Amino acid sequence: MKSKLFIMASAALGAFASMGFSASQTNVAFGGNVPLVCKVELGQAFGTIGANGIAEIGVAQELCNARSGYRLVARTSGVAEGASLIVDGQRFAITNERDFVIAETSGPAVKSRAIALDAGNGDGGGNLTLRLEAK
Repeated sequence: MKSKLFIMASAALGAFASMGFSASQTNVAFGGNVPLVCKVELGQAFGTIGANGIAEIGVAQELCNARSGYRLVARTSGVAEGASLIVDGQRFAITNERDFVIAETSGPAVKSRAIALDAGNGDGGGNLTLRLEAK
């Protein structure tokens, strides 16, 4: 009786093997959406004009996860004629009430930039707005 059960079990296994059953594979793919985050914060946000006519405004902290990068855009109002914005040692002539790009990246980044104002012929008064624009 034992030999008949063994033969039947062997035959059944052989039939399953010939039917093409094998170890299964499973592929799992995960996807998701990451929200776009682009922000800039200006630490100190004010400064006193030194003897050299330059006011250290503070440090801009940037964070942007845009895949194609971003632009750091500045806008001033009420700043004296001849004044310039100094970003990490690079000077930018100021035209009030106009946007101007002061930095650009080609991918996501976290950066810090020193911001100062050369008051030119003025007293250093006025407003400065910084923003990040994803590309």
